[in-house]
Amino acid sequence: MSFVWVLLAFVFFAGPISAADQVVTWTLTQQEIDLYDDEALVIRWSGMHNVFSHSPSDDPDCAKASVEKKAAEANSSWRAEAGTLASPGTHYFSCRFGGHRNSGMKVKVTRKTGSRDAATSPSSSSPPPP
Repeated sequence: MSFVWVLLAFVFFAGPISAADQVVTWTLTQQEIDLYDDEALVIRWSGMHNVFSHSPSDDPDCAKASVEKKAAEANSSWRAEAGTLASPGTHYFSCRFGGHRNSGMKVKVTRKTGSRDAATSPSSSSPPPP
């Protein structure tokens, strides 16, 4: 019975993950991912972290970036649908708790149009059948 409560608590607090989610776990290294129209970005963590978005026109080091807080330190995850990112292109997210951003805790998201399946499917170069 306690397993069921733990599972329900996980789904309630962390949220379910779908097959189309691109999951990033905060680490002290810069990460890069591609995010397509049919996907969502999920940033997860344990401990004290947060999520800030940075203007794509700002520097990739996020030092001078105009920022918007997306998730507080008390949360354990944050999720954004690709469509909620302003436009296709490059977007930056970082943890600004303590010196985490300066230590490299950031992610570069390249927002792409279309779907991952279409973008990664091999194209057929064989001639049509006679």
